[in-house]
Amino acid sequence: QPPGEYVVDSVDNYARMVRLRATDGSTRDVFVPDGVYDVSKLKGGDRVQVNFLETDGQGSKLSAGNIWPVK
Repeated sequence: QPPGEYVVDSVDNYARMVRLRATDGSTRDVFVPDGVYDVSKLKGGDRVQVNFLETDGQGSKLSAGNIWPVK
């Protein structure tokens, strides 16, 4: 997944999962590791910039390496 700007669709604070919508309308669920960002600060409609971690190719969930709000 290329880094870029996304819109938050939904947030699961317990699982630390954020559903992001790309400019083309596609959505992906992204895991936000502890210490990367406090997902409780996010809500639907927020715009964020995300850089993704490389996956191991074994069907791992997509993880955010960095995430920050876009103003």
